[in-house]
Amino acid sequence: MNKKIVLLYPENMSKLILVPPYSLMYLATAARRAGYEPIIIDARVTSNPDKALERELSDATYLGISAGMNYQVATASLASQKAKEYDIPVIWGGSYSTFHALDFIKFPFVDYIFLGGAEKNFHDFLEKGISNTNGVVFKYDGNIRSNFKEVPYDLNNYFPPAWDLLNPEDYIRKYKDLRLMNITTSRGCPHKCLFCYQPSMWKRNWSFLSIENVKKEINYINKHSTMNAIYFFDDNFAVNKDRVREIGKFLKEINIEFSFLIRANYLTDSFAKELKELGCYKICIGAESGSQHILDLIQKDIKVRDTVKAAKTLGKFGLNSEFFFMTGFYGETPQDRKKTIELIDYVERIAGTETFLRVALPFKGTPYYDLAMEHGFFRENNLITLTEEKWDFKPPFLPWLSKKENRKIRRIVLISMIRFIWQKSYKDLSLFKKFLYAFIAPMSNIRWKYKFWKFPLDIEIYKSYVQVRNRSKTKLAETLIHKIKKDKTYNKKQEYF
Repeated sequence: MNKKIVLLYPENMSKLILVPPYSLMYLATAARRAGYEPIIIDARVTSNPDKALERELSDATYLGISAGMNYQVATASLASQKAKEYDIPVIWGGSYSTFHALDFIKFPFVDYIFLGGAEKNFHDFLEKGISNTNGVVFKYDGNIRSNFKEVPYDLNNYFPPAWDLLNPEDYIRKYKDLRLMNITTSRGCPHKCLFCYQPSMWKRNWSFLSIENVKKEINYINKHSTMNAIYFFDDNFAVNKDRVREIGKFLKEINIEFSFLIRANYLTDSFAKELKELGCYKICIGAESGSQHILDLIQKDIKVRDTVKAAKTLGKFGLNSEFFFMTGFYGETPQDRKKTIELIDYVERIAGTETFLRVALPFKGTPYYDLAMEHGFFRENNLITLTEEKWDFKPPFLPWLSKKENRKIRRIVLISMIRFIWQKSYKDLSLFKKFLYAFIAPMSNIRWKYKFWKFPLDIEIYKSYVQVRNRSKTKLAETLIHKIKKDKTYNKKQEYF
């Protein structure tokens, strides 16, 4: 029996943030331990990924796909259809697939969906078969069956991630004067933020690589790439500050700078001073809101004063920073939004920080989604909505706001996005994008300074650019929808067990 498994990370709408496909890299290690030969195709960095996929499928046993949001559903679906031409079983996984498992399993070309952290369950599936596998939704004898039993996991059990199947240099991105790599050393978070998928996905558990394993992985990447900086893309890298310190000391020894996201209430003067001395080039903070009412509502477990203090600390020690905020929450009043915008102005002034304000979106699988549904929010989970454009550019209608308020916050967040990209990435943009942002960013800065959100000519120009940029991908998604809807099995009645 051939034991080759193709693991695919599909192309997505944007390459602004490029994180190595860690889920597939750990699954590849699990497959090897079950006696299989894994192949990883990352369509974001592979030249002509369609041809590469077709070549590898010709003698594969399974196709496994990490199917992410929106456009990735479309590209994952096309790849799955291709696998069916070779009569190959198709497996989907990832957080988006976990929360949409009972939607995606109805697709005629998807056979199995693995839920949550799937390394052990995937290993059991390959070694023992589906009847001895937990955490999977699958088709059997024309029906849909599932086993949602949770299985404890430890990232160290499937270390190392299969970096040898990829080229680390492909994941280096320029950030100002740095050659930056996004890496992940843990999963989960012990906190309970209402808008976050972590409590549902990882049950508030924090699974982390040992310090020795972190060092081994960084040494491998350092040896095989030109990396000189790391952004730790962990859900909550700073749960254990001693671990952060030890990793920071190691990075200083090998002359690699680093950055990560931290909760505002974790940051003290003494810790900030240590981070600065260890070579931390930037601190990112999820502040979310300037209203204590909203912070309490979303169960953020911080105070507005924590964000204020964090900004003062960062300014005091000269640490670069990014602060992230959201607006449009259920229960948010215009006064709450005003407080958030005022806090953004404050942290920019006191810490010289880069800021990004976005719409608070109810994603399926989060407690906030359930709250939003109770108050009139509805997004049909069908093929059209699951493959549409990114919500960053086209947020859904929020029924607790008037049409006027919906339009207003959409303009505000787009203005914020333009300012953020200008501040953060202008130096690394293409020549055309530099020209575009040089034209619209100054207007966005003036709008923000004077809080003038009306007559959005510049915003409409930016939206038109995004639509033109994504036209071919949007067309592909529409073609896919039409093709799948013609499949007689798509609308076949299914029974859930």
